[in-house]
Amino acid sequence: ILEDEKPALVVGSPKCAPWSTMQNLCPDTASKRAKVQEGLVHMQLMSEIYRRQVDAGRLFLHGEPKLATSWKLDVIKRIAELPGSRRVDCDQCAYGLVAEDVDGIAPVLKPTGWLTNSEFIAAELPAPFSFHDRISKISIFRLSLKRLKIIMTSLLVFLERSFQI
Repeated sequence: ILEDEKPALVVGSPKCAPWSTMQNLCPDTASKRAKVQEGLVHMQLMSEIYRRQVDAGRLFLHGEPKLATSWKLDVIKRIAELPGSRRVDCDQCAYGLVAEDVDGIAPVLKPTGWLTNSEFIAAELPAPFSFHDRISKISIFRLSLKRLKIIMTSLLVFLERSFQI
């Protein structure tokens, strides 16, 4: 598909379960090992797709939680070492991620890492921790439509500027 469609930008993200820092608290089971193996296969595939994008002079954007253990995988480290690749960390509250707790609705930080070979995308990502009067106390996140709209709008602006669409 990559060779036929030649996408200007590929966006990828792994399944959270195998790489979550919370998984370190779970006992080692056959089910856990199977999820990690499945996650590793997925990461290897995404890594190959990203490499092909770079080789063809096209772009990729990879995002996952900042503290996910998958950042330590050799396949991801190799992508980070490709020419032009850079990692940027930011908090998802900048994209409108909120949660409701006993005190009402408040921003959720959710530190996230982004790996890209696009200087423009990296520059557009907000700096970590935007100041808020209050940060939600809960750990269950609600993806707001506002957050999705902001992320997609940023990507569309990038494509328009890069390819004069």
